[in-house]
Amino acid sequence: MRWGLVGIGGVVLSAFVFSQIRRSQKKEPVVLEQSTVPTGTGLHSTATLDQEKQMQIKSDDNRWSREIKDFEHKSKAYRSPATATSVIIKVYNQGVFKGFLLIERHNPPYGKALPGGFIEYGESIEQTAIREMREECGVIITQLEQFRAYSSPDRDPRLHVIDIVQVARIDDIMPEAGTDASKVLIYAEDSIPWKEMTFDHAKILEDYMKWEKAHAIP
Repeated sequence: MRWGLVGIGGVVLSAFVFSQIRRSQKKEPVVLEQSTVPTGTGLHSTATLDQEKQMQIKSDDNRWSREIKDFEHKSKAYRSPATATSVIIKVYNQGVFKGFLLIERHNPPYGKALPGGFIEYGESIEQTAIREMREECGVIITQLEQFRAYSSPDRDPRLHVIDIVQVARIDDIMPEAGTDASKVLIYAEDSIPWKEMTFDHAKILEDYMKWEKAHAIP
């Protein structure tokens, strides 16, 4: 029995040695374990992932750098204009038109002007007009109509101001000067002091009077 086992073992050993000899003769490549996954599997080696991450970070940095430089460039040249509203107030007494209300400005630039002021954050232009008319002229207005917007950058010597002009009417009310107004004045059409008016208010009032006559508004 023992010799039989030895014989079988010899045969197995001989077969193994013979296979190794044949393998060496064919020069079969030895497959080594690789860390990379074949292309097309959707997987990448750790080295590849790190490289892609670095490239993405670099790309993001370049993009943010460009955006920051672009913002800095724009911020130096870009400023939002201030927004204001002026009101052309038509004054009536017992149903008869008496003229337009102007104020004598208490603060520079000095001169005569339409009443109005800057729109505060959270206000509509109508709310601003009502507040300013109460503060400057002591009058309460309830009905307003928009006329035009004036936006020339040099229309106000202080800064770029967009003026949204509105029109209102007061009946049988005596205006009184308040903040920003040293006087409240009423001028008939033929006595308006055009050359004494500040900003571009002479042009605004003139534009309105032309428009009013063209549309036959009483």
